[in-house]
Amino acid sequence: YGANGSNGVIIITTKKGTGKSKVNYAYRSGFKQITDNRFQVLSGEEYNNMLMEMGYQDYINNVHTDWYDLYYRNGLSQQHNLSFSGSETNGLSHYVSAGIYNEKMTIIANNIQRYTLRSNIEKDFGGRLKFHLITSGSYNVNDMFNPSDEFYMRRPNISAYNPDGTYALRDDRGKRIFSSLAEAEQNDNT
Repeated sequence: YGANGSNGVIIITTKKGTGKSKVNYAYRSGFKQITDNRFQVLSGEEYNNMLMEMGYQDYINNVHTDWYDLYYRNGLSQQHNLSFSGSETNGLSHYVSAGIYNEKMTIIANNIQRYTLRSNIEKDFGGRLKFHLITSGSYNVNDMFNPSDEFYMRRPNISAYNPDGTYALRDDRGKRIFSSLAEAEQNDNT
């Protein structure tokens, strides 16, 4: 290794089965919450008062939407791991593990799912010949959504929903608006 190896060599080992056969299960869970250090915007009432002071009484209504609350939620993560390991007197050792990880992030429509599988099988055929089979794989599903600046750029006196519960695509004055809330739900359901 020359000068590059002067600090020593790092050997990475993988888990192996040793001793009697055993089964292990591990579970881990976490909770995520956004702190209240949110971007300060006007409430619907404050926005209507500002419109009143500016003389825009025609734009005042009784709608008070907190866009921040519509785009953010409490998050949750869960991880399950199951493994089987052991070694036999005939020179066979085995370690097989599987894991599932789920995370619901704090921004709506952001979710991660990961499935992993790993195995390490070793067979000793009498000292001169050893067989190693090490496999691993994972499958990830990442649903990502970015609300951009919509949660603090939208007027607080526009409703996110129509009276029938569908997403509003026009404001109270008939002006077309793009609802990324609808986009988030569409991405979640496809």
